[in-house]
Amino acid sequence: MNWAAIGATAELIAAVLVLPTLVYLAIQFRQNTKAIKSATYQAINDSMSKNLDDMINNEYLLPFFLKAQEDYSSLSKEEKARFHFLNMALLRRFEAVHMQRTLGMIPESMTEGFERSFLSYFANSPSKILWPKIRLGFGTEFAEYVDKCLEKEINAIHTAFD
Repeated sequence: MNWAAIGATAELIAAVLVLPTLVYLAIQFRQNTKAIKSATYQAINDSMSKNLDDMINNEYLLPFFLKAQEDYSSLSKEEKARFHFLNMALLRRFEAVHMQRTLGMIPESMTEGFERSFLSYFANSPSKILWPKIRLGFGTEFAEYVDKCLEKEINAIHTAFD
């Protein structure tokens, strides 16, 4: 057997093995993508659940939160600042959800529940009063998104009463 025949045989074997290699890589890529999306969703879920854990486990936070919800104007200057920062933290978590979805890291169907929960709270609480004051602390895209959501919520309320 001469070197040309050996070279041709090697090229043939290499060509035949390329297809299974590409299939294998495609399967690995798909599995990796699923794993990344799953990890992203879990991180978001953990972050959003922290809001609930804080309310449940912090003996001070829940009564303070309820007081702010019931009568924001009765809060002291310090309490209003605390409520401001609480809302900033809640919004930061929601901004992370929105950005992960915008970046395509997780599909919209995986974040709809987070969005509805957050917006139902935000649109029907004194937090909405704070939004114009804290809006500049967020990226333009997210701020416009929240504005649209609040506008949609307001229109839905008006429609319900028409």
